[in-house]
Amino acid sequence: VCDDKVRKYSINARTCMIGYLAKYVGNKNNNIKVDLHKHNKNNGIREVYRRNYVICVEYFINCSIKEQKILDNKKDIQYLCDMIRNKTVKDVMFNRLIDNMDKSSEIDYKYKFDIFDKTFDEYIKKEKNFWEKKSIKLNKIEIVFAYTYPRLDTEVSRHMNHL
Repeated sequence: VCDDKVRKYSINARTCMIGYLAKYVGNKNNNIKVDLHKHNKNNGIREVYRRNYVICVEYFINCSIKEQKILDNKKDIQYLCDMIRNKTVKDVMFNRLIDNMDKSSEIDYKYKFDIFDKTFDEYIKKEKNFWEKKSIKLNKIEIVFAYTYPRLDTEVSRHMNHL
């Protein structure tokens, strides 16, 4: 909205850009906060998600896990695990994180991320079905994005009369 070039675009053009950029779809009534599955019917993970993940994962580790301590209590661990689509991965992740919940030193936030990261990677490697493997990979990215990806106010970004 604040970019002069974008302000000159039509509402339809801004709507298309918002659709491309906006990924947060969740609210308090559903567990899936970011849904990369609905826009990703091709064989791989879109390059834009890969590039954004590299940026966002650092914020996930340092802001969400270290500063906000999202893996330090059962309620927050349950909230994260509720975003996991695969029941086996969800159950294993929950148990591993709960078992390590009380670790509180500065080093342990990295260990907690390793649990998150390695649990997903373990099930990505185990999975034989291509689409389920892809789904698990996307789900890992979705969770990181749910905590870190910038959220757009769609109506403010689409219409100029809010300004």
